[in-house]
Amino acid sequence: MSEYNIYGELYDQRPELIIHDRLRHSGTVQNLVKLAQEQNYNVYFSKGPIRQDAIIKWNDDEARRPESHTINSALKVIGNGRCQ
Repeated sequence: MSEYNIYGELYDQRPELIIHDRLRHSGTVQNLVKLAQEQNYNVYFSKGPIRQDAIIKWNDDEARRPESHTINSALKVIGNGRCQ
């Protein structure tokens, strides 16, 4: 196992899945979280302003904007492995 690097978090390029906190206990959301973690996403819950149910932030490209999704559309994006 590699040693923890404090600067590694600054350069973490994995996509982020941010889900609205009100959906935390949904079975579908739990499946989404499991699938996202298998696809190497950072998963967070937030009470902040989220337009729909979830946001996907692509950290690998500065020009790419975060995408707002419903739970079903996030399942489709993550389920297809679309991390382009």
